[in-house]
Amino acid sequence: MKIAIVYQYKYPEHLGGGERRFFEIFKRFNFPIDWYTQSNDIKHREGNFNIIPLMKDVNKRSVYETFLWSIAVLRIPFGKYDVIHLGQMPFFHIFTLLIKYKIFLLLGMNRPILAVDWWEYWGEHWNRFIFPFNMLGRSVEKFILRYIDNIVVLSDKTRNDIKYF
Repeated sequence: MKIAIVYQYKYPEHLGGGERRFFEIFKRFNFPIDWYTQSNDIKHREGNFNIIPLMKDVNKRSVYETFLWSIAVLRIPFGKYDVIHLGQMPFFHIFTLLIKYKIFLLLGMNRPILAVDWWEYWGEHWNRFIFPFNMLGRSVEKFILRYIDNIVVLSDKTRNDIKYF
């Protein structure tokens, strides 16, 4: 089986919970796993991970960086993997890969299983953003939850929050 992890950052360079979760779970596998990330590193091997940078680091999280990341993930070769496992944040990369997946499905092309670690439902949290970002974020979150087939949740609360999509 060939697995790819797609997450904007990688552990241990970034010590976030998502990065650590992926690292701890997938390091136990006995075969190489490709980790697609944004990084200043050139492609290299770290344990059983092949780190494959899709773009250079940007100094801080921004709308621009999120947009670039969402486009960069489209370069991931679907035909190479059985499973592509995605981290939830920052949402929009899931959207673009899901669109690519649906196009491959429509054309009858080989495609991997897309699975998403869904850590929290944002729902009303989107109201903290200014228009049009709040509406865009809410719409993308609902679209993903409605059309992605494989979601891994980490709590009963998250499962209950998203069960109606």
